[in-house]
Amino acid sequence: MSILMRVDAYVTRWLAGLPDTTNTANVERRESLHCDPSSKKRRRSSSSRIPTPPASLRKDMDPEDDPFSGGPETPLTKKRRIDDPHATPQASYNSISQAPSVSTTSASSASGRSRKSSPTKAFTRLEISNPLKLRFDEFDGINTDYPIPEALQQVRIQLGAFSTNQRIIPRRDRTAAAPLVKGSPFPLTDMAYYDDDESCRYGRMVPVDEVRIITNNSRHCAMHRAAEVVWNTEVHHQILRCALRGNDGNVGSGLVNFTICTSALINRHIIHRGPSKMVDFCFYIDSNVASRSDPAVNDAVTELRAWSPSEAVNHTDFTMMRNHPIALSIESKKQAGNHDDATLQIGTWHAAQWRFLARIRASKGLTLDGLEFLPGLIVQGNDWFFVASTRRDDETTLWTEQPIGSTRSALGTYQVIRAVQYLAWWCQEIYWPWFKEHIFDLEPQST
Repeated sequence: MSILMRVDAYVTRWLAGLPDTTNTANVERRESLHCDPSSKKRRRSSSSRIPTPPASLRKDMDPEDDPFSGGPETPLTKKRRIDDPHATPQASYNSISQAPSVSTTSASSASGRSRKSSPTKAFTRLEISNPLKLRFDEFDGINTDYPIPEALQQVRIQLGAFSTNQRIIPRRDRTAAAPLVKGSPFPLTDMAYYDDDESCRYGRMVPVDEVRIITNNSRHCAMHRAAEVVWNTEVHHQILRCALRGNDGNVGSGLVNFTICTSALINRHIIHRGPSKMVDFCFYIDSNVASRSDPAVNDAVTELRAWSPSEAVNHTDFTMMRNHPIALSIESKKQAGNHDDATLQIGTWHAAQWRFLARIRASKGLTLDGLEFLPGLIVQGNDWFFVASTRRDDETTLWTEQPIGSTRSALGTYQVIRAVQYLAWWCQEIYWPWFKEHIFDLEPQST
């Protein structure tokens, strides 16, 4: 459609929506007859003004085709600085051609983010330009071209056992936890409980009262349709704190820890173009704790940071983790949030992590042998899902997704905590020894 045709359609649509001003003009003329005859001034009729289209109608039109825009505003006293529309390639023209009012700033910025971060468009772009060579597959897909590594399959089996109520509640809490789980439609057997010396578990035994608090907080967030930041604060962070830290909650209490990292960006040396997708939480190996048993870790951290383009031991220079290797990443959304967006974000993050590790190994003339997968979690409000990525040649595959539990119920909260503690154990016993040997070039030691 030509510009003239669009302008014609625009004007016709606007004129059709104008109110009938005939009666209003007659009333105003009658009122003018009763005005004080001694007055030399006459009230100006609003109908005599030249009507102009409302902003709500004009904003839907391309600014270049808007016959009423007349180009940028030119104030009488001082020219307003206009940002260069080419400075930010992802920004739309509308986002810089109009300055939103205070009441619409949040809505406009949210709309802009939605347009820029549309997962549908992003997945489509990957079909054309995929610098990270990222692909997606399903754990249980029947037509997959790539086999799932045996080590990853074993992790899935363990997580599947927890999601079916096997070894999720400390046996010492059997009586205390009974009121919390009595409403479950799945009767618990003796297999639901584990002893103090349970293997493949990292962290403390979470008290019943803390399980109750997390479950109540989760229901509260769901009831009030809480935003993502509220879910992260009231539920997701609390799950991780209870599962991974000691009774005092201190950050440096163990080898495997976590941090919120919503502002962590992928280093531009890893992704030369395209968006730097972010995640919300990461498990990391605390190098300060590790150096207590192996002082050589400190020197290895310093050496890697000096070589790394991110000046960190990771694919991000996020301050809280610059000295601590990332072992597991978590992308969270609010309840009913955009699940495709979460998949794209953690997939991009994992692909960048694989590339970073591969470059370190390649600098030594070596490959990524021995690391079969990287684990991850996607959390959507109450619901937790396990994902993982694998590397084949220089291509990353993100495998989705396996439910591990839901904080809708106390029983589901126990499932999530047990799964988190198992994955933390994997980070300590599998990932950390590999990282020490193949990235830090240190002899593996028992932890």
